[in-house]
Amino acid sequence: MSDPLSSDILEEQFGPTVVKVLAQDVDRRVISTLAGGQALEFSMVTFSRGAAAAYPEVRRDISGGMSMGKAFRGRGIPFERRTRAVYSYDLRGGFRGRFGADGPATVVEVSVLAGKDAMPYADILEVYAPGVDWPEPGTSPTPRLKTRLDSFDKLLTELGH
Repeated sequence: MSDPLSSDILEEQFGPTVVKVLAQDVDRRVISTLAGGQALEFSMVTFSRGAAAAYPEVRRDISGGMSMGKAFRGRGIPFERRTRAVYSYDLRGGFRGRFGADGPATVVEVSVLAGKDAMPYADILEVYAPGVDWPEPGTSPTPRLKTRLDSFDKLLTELGH
């Protein structure tokens, strides 16, 4: 069974959301999800090899700025959002400034599987603003996660966000 879409969770709490694409190429996409101009999430998506070729219409929708879950759902293509881990993390550095808030944030590591054969489609690192009520409690972050977050923070700084 698929986990709920992050866009559904955010829209239930904050109303309609928009996805702002900060960077993307064939292998990676970096986005921010906003509601009312407020950043609620930053995500770094790493696409699996062959993902674009396997589902070109979904990839066009995603490249056009649509959220991944909405793109699959809109095309009627089965997919699974599989949460691998949820962390509670006190933001530091750039993330704190980007969200304009202090306090614990939720960080989620997700795999997206597509089609009837559950082909690996993408790996996602999602960082949610303090104040987003995530349906799953978070655990303490691992050293590996802290390293990934530091790299993601540096990338966002390089992108000017």
